[in-house]
Amino acid sequence: MRYVARTALCKWLQLNGAARRSSPVESFDFSRGRFNFYGGDFISEEHQIQQLMSNGMATAFRVAKSIGGVVFRRVFTRILAMLAPILAPYIAALLVLALIFGFIYFALFMLPRYIAEASNMPAVVYNYSKNDLWKLSQDDALLKKYRKINNDWLNQFRSYNTLAYQRPDSISGNGANRDATVSSVWGQYMATTFTNPFTTPSNSDQIFREKAQKYNVDVKLLKSVAYAESSFNPRAISLAGCLGIMQLSPAKIEEYGIKDPFNPEENIDGGARYLSELLKRFNNNTEYAVAAYNAGPGAVKQYNGIPPYPETIAYVAKVMSGYAGGTFAVPTLNAGCNIVAEQDQAEPHMVPWSLMAAIDRVLGDPIVNGKHGLETEGKGRIPEPEKHFKELEPKLQWKDFQLYYYHKWVVKTDEESKTYTETYTHNIKLLVSAETYEANYSYAWKEKVIESGDENGDDYTKTIVPELVTTDRSGPYYERLKNLLKSYGLEKDSNTELVLRLAMNMDPVFNVDANLTSSLLELTGSTEQQEYRGGSGELAWPANGPITSPFGYRVHPISGQYRFHSGIDIGIPSGTEVHAAGDGLVVYVGNNGGYGKCIMIDHGKYRTLYGHLGSFKVSPGQEVKKGDVIALSDNTGDSTGPHLHFEVRTGVNKTEFVDPLTVFN
Repeated sequence: MRYVARTALCKWLQLNGAARRSSPVESFDFSRGRFNFYGGDFISEEHQIQQLMSNGMATAFRVAKSIGGVVFRRVFTRILAMLAPILAPYIAALLVLALIFGFIYFALFMLPRYIAEASNMPAVVYNYSKNDLWKLSQDDALLKKYRKINNDWLNQFRSYNTLAYQRPDSISGNGANRDATVSSVWGQYMATTFTNPFTTPSNSDQIFREKAQKYNVDVKLLKSVAYAESSFNPRAISLAGCLGIMQLSPAKIEEYGIKDPFNPEENIDGGARYLSELLKRFNNNTEYAVAAYNAGPGAVKQYNGIPPYPETIAYVAKVMSGYAGGTFAVPTLNAGCNIVAEQDQAEPHMVPWSLMAAIDRVLGDPIVNGKHGLETEGKGRIPEPEKHFKELEPKLQWKDFQLYYYHKWVVKTDEESKTYTETYTHNIKLLVSAETYEANYSYAWKEKVIESGDENGDDYTKTIVPELVTTDRSGPYYERLKNLLKSYGLEKDSNTELVLRLAMNMDPVFNVDANLTSSLLELTGSTEQQEYRGGSGELAWPANGPITSPFGYRVHPISGQYRFHSGIDIGIPSGTEVHAAGDGLVVYVGNNGGYGKCIMIDHGKYRTLYGHLGSFKVSPGQEVKKGDVIALSDNTGDSTGPHLHFEVRTGVNKTEFVDPLTVFN
């Protein structure tokens, strides 16, 4: 047996070489117990067995490693297949969080620095370190400073109340009332806006007095709250869904059983009742009650006083200012012929407090001014609202206008007939142009002569009041704001957008105002380079429906503020086809702030905008013909109901807004 094994071993070694030696095996010497190798070298049997065992162990390990690797891979694959469905959602969530964190970090810290390096300008970066102490919501003194700057500027102009209760400049005639006021003579034409499609009933002042008496509330306070809430607009609707003159919430409307919240009598009744309840709850503390009317009684209770919300602080100041200002006149609106106080004409062009705050937030950033440290040490953020307001202050131009009223009547008795007359005149100022931080406005006025009388000529009246003919708004947009930022080295449009977005976040009213026109769209994604070269330029109606809100100034139905309406609203149900007003090139399709889903079409001479749409039927770059269906209407964006907002622009770079009714074929 031993012989057979050794013989076999000898054969194997002859084929493969012996014990890692280069010399092949010739034979095995049994008498001496060793192999004979070609070349005459010999290795002992014991040594050969040791080498063979070593080679066998190495081979065994290699085989075991190979088999073990196969088994491990198969087992691991099965385990991974079992765990994958369980772990996948968690892994995906972690990846998403990592991406979001990376995007935020890049947007706030890396991108501004990259832009600054690329343009050789200082970066605008938020600094959230412990030394960055300026937080507007916690800085009442700074917020009051912004408000004071605005109030001081507005107070240089004659207010509605001041105008309403002034005596006419001249009073003559044997039947004249020597105690007459502007309101008593021309009151039916007085308004807090240039134009307003909604009319407050002429007996509204009486309604306020009756409801104030019913609920034991001071009528001046009730009127001041109504003015702050809606500017006496009975159709006002807020972003929060509050309705009517007193801006009652849906919950209060239901609680008080109000059937028509747009009915002034019902709405004022509900507002007086709620105000009375708040006064009782807060022990007749007027400021607390007014704050609760705005922010809710829970917030006043939580802070044991006026909540530190910028909106509420400003609201209380506005109401208390009107309450302390004496008699508060309620306007009776008459669309078309409007006597508007200088203050109400100027207010829409005022530099918003939130814009001054946003400018200070950006220009005061330590990254820009290089002054790191505490504000108390003269470093960190250094607000300069007075300086910035001066640079952005509106440049207003006015014209004089004389109000005129003449009345002749005959009183007949059995013995005689006597003729009486009364004549009143009063000088007011009308705004003709305003160069503001965001655009330029111009106004064209004419005399409106109103005559009436009986057939016999025994009673005759002639009244002359101003009528606003046209309002134009033109660019370049935000030119003065851009120039201010350029003086600090911030020349990119992205810096202007940053300031505007910050202001919109601070103030809900400015958020609405900034979306009233497409100026921000033109700033962030200019479409001015695209122009249509064909077509006749004639425009036609884009949809069949009534005009529910005309071009020009109005009380905004959502914010309740007196603002410029840059187009017309056409009342149509959701899903109505909207047509291209003329041949043209589609230059924009998408979401556009307060306009919601909108389309812009260039027609060569004009450019049209279609807002509050539902679905699109065209795409950017597509040419359309007059009458083509471009979209279906809806209620997207800042809107109180389904309708189409339609604008027409012309002039240099299509930045001049015109009344669509003046260009329709």
